[in-house]
Amino acid sequence: MDTEAVQQLIRQIRGAFQDLRAYADQLHADTGVNASMRAVLEYLSESPAATVPQIARQKNVSRQHIQTIVDTLRERALVSLQDNPAHRRSPLVTLTRQGRATFKRMHDKEAVFLGSLMKTLDRQQIRTAATVIEQLRDELPANKGVNR
Repeated sequence: MDTEAVQQLIRQIRGAFQDLRAYADQLHADTGVNASMRAVLEYLSESPAATVPQIARQKNVSRQHIQTIVDTLRERALVSLQDNPAHRRSPLVTLTRQGRATFKRMHDKEAVFLGSLMKTLDRQQIRTAATVIEQLRDELPANKGVNR
């Protein structure tokens, strides 16, 4: 069985993830928001409110990891905790006005960078790569039955 192509794809995904994380940390150093915090802000920008366990499931990381990030974001007034009528011990995490503004500034900075990338990359190849990665993720046991 020839698995080398898939192994190469996975190596490239891992490398790209690490490169993007390092670049995001550099790009957003002035905000004090690292790549992990940014991921939570992004998730909350797309969802009006979520519990820590919901975010952790979506990100395939531990609840404790997300709780640490949420605590830091809360200290920085970027998120707040709201009562959760469905579960009294698991509050809803929401972006504050400052959190929304911070994420928007970050997103806008990234758009400039991505715009410059698109001058050197082929749009159809990007779409194909995204489709292949999505299909790969769908086949992973951890994602079976998960709506992303």
